[in-house]
Amino acid sequence: MILAHSPTVQTEQVEVAYSIPADGLVDRVNLSPDDSERCLASLLRALSSELAADGLLVSWHSASQGQSLALFASGACSGTWPDRAGVVAFAANLADNSLGSLEPVTAGGSCAHGRLWSLVVPLVDGAVSVTSVFHRGNLAEPSARPLLQRALPMLQPFFRLWAASRKASARFAGLVAAIDHCDVATLIVSREGEVLFANKAGEQLLASRNGIDRKGGRLGGATLPDTLRLQAAIDHVLSSAKDGQSDPVVALRRSKGRPLMVSLARAALPDASFGQAVAIAYIFDPDRDLTRLIQPACTFYGLSTSETRLTCKLVSGATVAEAAKAVGVREQTARSCLKQIFLKTETNRQAELVWLMLKSAVHVTGAGRTQMF
Repeated sequence: MILAHSPTVQTEQVEVAYSIPADGLVDRVNLSPDDSERCLASLLRALSSELAADGLLVSWHSASQGQSLALFASGACSGTWPDRAGVVAFAANLADNSLGSLEPVTAGGSCAHGRLWSLVVPLVDGAVSVTSVFHRGNLAEPSARPLLQRALPMLQPFFRLWAASRKASARFAGLVAAIDHCDVATLIVSREGEVLFANKAGEQLLASRNGIDRKGGRLGGATLPDTLRLQAAIDHVLSSAKDGQSDPVVALRRSKGRPLMVSLARAALPDASFGQAVAIAYIFDPDRDLTRLIQPACTFYGLSTSETRLTCKLVSGATVAEAAKAVGVREQTARSCLKQIFLKTETNRQAELVWLMLKSAVHVTGAGRTQMF
């Protein structure tokens, strides 16, 4: 069992944590728990009061990751109690033995200062352990096991819902990370043009206020006509009979450079009855520097640093003479270099090279740091 370390979350006198370090101590930071943690803390606070224990520790034990993650700690278990590491090990050992089974386990144990009672609730991807600590002389200890068993019918479905909620949250966080990693500005907008979500590239583009803007939370262009055309396109795509049909492209004019291209698509929702239809806006800047997109492809084809610089200039639309001047070499040297590039990329003409590089472009943030393995 690996006991990992990460921050905790506190609410009132209750500590909602996410992992237990090997020494059994939990760092404290001021974070606000989300709804699932608030519900969990409320339920376990009531259980702790009913048990009348000197301490309560509730942990999630992952079957796939081999980690014990603390969900709740109160009383002796929320401080620097010397026996806390033993409580963690006791609960983790019970959970390890119960993984793979769907039958709850109740077991007792001892620590230096008294008795332990633990209830383990196995779930699909792991198990939750509820461990109560009773110091010597605590008269409530004999009733701990029957109380935990009576609480099982309430705890088991609650923990199942909690685990499902955490899994859905992790999936959502993964989707957000994936779209943030894409360097194409991507927005999700409502029928009224309200920006419901923007990835990092989208936020940067909105912050530039160059051709596109967010006014009062709504998406708009630099001019009123552009804003009206954009809104009409959003209405059109959301009125389409089927997802992905008749996806419009809108040009948004800028004070400098070519207009931005906004491609709109209707988002496919699993059940539209739970919310309004939304549109996805993909925004492309035709004047953007393509170097970061092309560099990973150059690495893939084994181009040297000088060959990569020359290729990036050619893909950006420069002639061989212009590219040679930009990288600081003679035109004849650039042409000799281009022959080596053709050989490595198995192309024969400059147009074919540009076509290959554009098709091989890696559209993720930080693409310029791509390494081949």
